Amino acid sequence: ISLFNNLNGNFVLNQTMNLTGTHNATNFTAQAGSGSFLWNCKAVDLSGINLFAATNNSLIVDRINPTVALLFPSNDSWNGSTIYFRFIANDTHLANCSLYGNLSGSFSLNATINAPLGSINVSGISDGNYSWNVQCRDKASNAIFNQTNYTVKVDTALPLLLISSPENITYATNASLKLNFSVVERNIEKIWYNVNGSNITITGNLTFNVSEG
Repeated sequence: ISLFNNLNGNFVLNQTMNLTGTHNATNFTAQAGSGSFLWNCKAVDLSGINLFAATNNSLIVDRINPTVALLFPSNDSWNGSTIYFRFIANDTHLANCSLYGNLSGSFSLNATINAPLGSINVSGISDGNYSWNVQCRDKASNAIFNQTNYTVKVDTALPLLLISSPENITYATNASLKLNFSVVERNIEKIWYNVNGSNITITGNLTFNVSEG
């Protein structure tokens, strides 16, 4: 029995194996690059009668890994307890993409979808810092992660602001007032106060001037 294929371009004889008996089977091994190919087998008996299978079979060889890029949330960003993890993958024969992360403990599989441009929603994430990535796999089982894990930070606790001065009273004259306050918050981004409609960013207690009004 002989194997014919077009692994190297033209549809030609690839290899032949001798068989015995009235019924037999064998395996052929051949090397191929990525692409779509045709193959068939021709059997020849001792009297020289030969026959191909009725139709050629087709096969696809895929040696190329998919590519994947993480879109959202951006690396080292702050988010709430519900996050839509977004990514984009590229592969001619893409099978699925899976979200991995340590969102609930160890770094492990969280969810899998069959889409090259996807969004995986995870809710109920506790406050903390987490790592995440996406692995995409094609139909030939070639699989790859994004080159690096991304970090996402979750903070759902509201800051606690305590103002001791100025008091919530009416002052009789123009004055320089002390702004004394304290903030309870682990992840402070900025602090500001507002006078006459203008936000002014500050870093600590201060004295500010006000006029009647």
